[in-house]
Amino acid sequence: MITTKKLLILLLFSVPLVITAQEKKSVSQVGLNYSVDYCYRVLDSDASVQWIADDRNDSEIGVIGFNAGATYSYQFKKGLMLEAGFQFTRVGEQYKSITFTTSQGDVGEGRFANYYDYAGIPIKIGYGLQLGKRLRLSIMSGISTNFFLARQVRSTVNYYDGTTENFSSTYSKEPFGTQFENVNVVSVSSLGIDIRVFRAFSLRFEPTFRYSITPIMDAPIKQRPYSAGFNTTVFYSFGSKKKVDSKEAVAP
Repeated sequence: MITTKKLLILLLFSVPLVITAQEKKSVSQVGLNYSVDYCYRVLDSDASVQWIADDRNDSEIGVIGFNAGATYSYQFKKGLMLEAGFQFTRVGEQYKSITFTTSQGDVGEGRFANYYDYAGIPIKIGYGLQLGKRLRLSIMSGISTNFFLARQVRSTVNYYDGTTENFSSTYSKEPFGTQFENVNVVSVSSLGIDIRVFRAFSLRFEPTFRYSITPIMDAPIKQRPYSAGFNTTVFYSFGSKKKVDSKEAVAP
């Protein structure tokens, strides 16, 4: 099981390192990004409800979520980079397959998943190291302020007679009990490689790790989602319309 201490240590080693970049001019970019993420959560609880947290850790597993949005990036001449944007994020967890018998005597297996949707505004700082005319290494870390949108509950029931039923419910507010926090603070760290494909367009391939600093619900069991994924961004660079040297026209 991944503990909070281990995740914080991982985040500590994920923050940007001071790298002396050789970029000769500032670069301003806008881009669209998408990543498929593995998502799970860390549970911290009071001693009185630790048994519930232990049971959840035994019976729940991760899910596949995603992150998508728009990014603005600015790199200064000495390599310092600033980025901000707007992101839509989905994280969650699911129960392991459960065998059950209905009141009518039907037997089957069910899988139940919780998904949490957020709209986020990330602000990141980092460094870019130019590795060649078309390659740049970027190391970024920052904070995303996430706004809760909805919780989605999905279930799939497979009966032993071969039939299948799917159910889905979405809640912007919980029908009962403790409500989700409206605002959630998430740390974001990444290591990426930028490849200039054309004069004004580039691609960034970027393993990214996100961890919820604040719990998503004010409850005895503090739940902090995290995700790890491979983010891909298509960037357009401003001020890149000047002629390119003939040697640069050939891909390395």
